[in-house]
Amino acid sequence: MNILEILRELNDMDFSEISISAPDFNLKVKRKSPEKIVVQDMMEDMEGFSKAADIQGVPGMASPKQVKYAVDLMKRAFGDDDREAFDFVAHMIGLPIQDVPEYEQWATVISQEDIGVNLDKLEVMCEIPKKGRR
Repeated sequence: MNILEILRELNDMDFSEISISAPDFNLKVKRKSPEKIVVQDMMEDMEGFSKAADIQGVPGMASPKQVKYAVDLMKRAFGDDDREAFDFVAHMIGLPIQDVPEYEQWATVISQEDIGVNLDKLEVMCEIPKKGRR
């Protein structure tokens, strides 16, 4: 049996690494993983994970990036207490608490100005330094 015949036989076998020693040669074969790991596909499969850059905004309204950032800061500042978070937003933009829209609607109903007011206050609350502010 020559090396080519051995390689053909090995091709049909399931292994990750194998060494063959013979009088005329030594052969060591390592297989790479046949399954490619694609991180992007894994990220898309994760529930609750989204990227603001993938969403188009409505002119004059809060951008998807602003909304995502604001929601992240709200969760950081208020944890899972949505009532307190919505009360904060209501006071900041001058709405009754029952009129504060759900997070999913912010990009279409909250203006850039209103989200900016919220972000400024949230950044202070979360102690996030801003350029020009110390």
